[in-house]
Amino acid sequence: SVFPAQPRFPMIILRSPKGMGGVHDYRGELIEGSYRSHQVPLKDARKFPDQVAMLDAWFRSYQPEEFFRVENGVWKFKQFLQDFCPAGARRMGCNPYTQNRFTEGRKASAFRKLDLPDMFDFETKIDVANRDKVVGSATLELGRYVCEVMRRNPDAFRIFSPDELESNRLQSVFEITHRNYQWPVKSTDTHVKAHQGGRVTEVLSEHM
Repeated sequence: SVFPAQPRFPMIILRSPKGMGGVHDYRGELIEGSYRSHQVPLKDARKFPDQVAMLDAWFRSYQPEEFFRVENGVWKFKQFLQDFCPAGARRMGCNPYTQNRFTEGRKASAFRKLDLPDMFDFETKIDVANRDKVVGSATLELGRYVCEVMRRNPDAFRIFSPDELESNRLQSVFEITHRNYQWPVKSTDTHVKAHQGGRVTEVLSEHM
């Protein structure tokens, strides 16, 4: 086979209720283990003191005092956590490769000026008198713009998508590239090619 052996990683499967460890229920409505635990489980804490109390108990259950200290009224990481953080040029925003600075006598090659199209070539023109009849999508137009950026910069522009690319309406880029994939491609896959240099890398936002 042209594909490398696919490893079999050990796996722990945890089946847990949605929102486990949060607010269990409120005024007779179940929150933990239901759709109500998604995003903002207690939406009216500004109005109801009992919701503030429940939020306080929930957040304190994580025992933040084990990880933070209060210094002059400001919460800061305790030293053992700060020791894990990179310092100086090892910080992401200060890395010379992201700043196009000289390092060890060589110019960092990660930074390259892109050939960008005029964004107004991709605008949706609206006649004020008939604006209620114009149908458009900001993200679809963004996809057309990004597609042209990829076309103009074949060796200098890639997409790392922290969500499903097509659900973000950027599928126009598939006119000129495809998803980068490393394992065998199934017959049901679309816009996916293995080991053929696709310039779209999709990952789950939870992994970023």
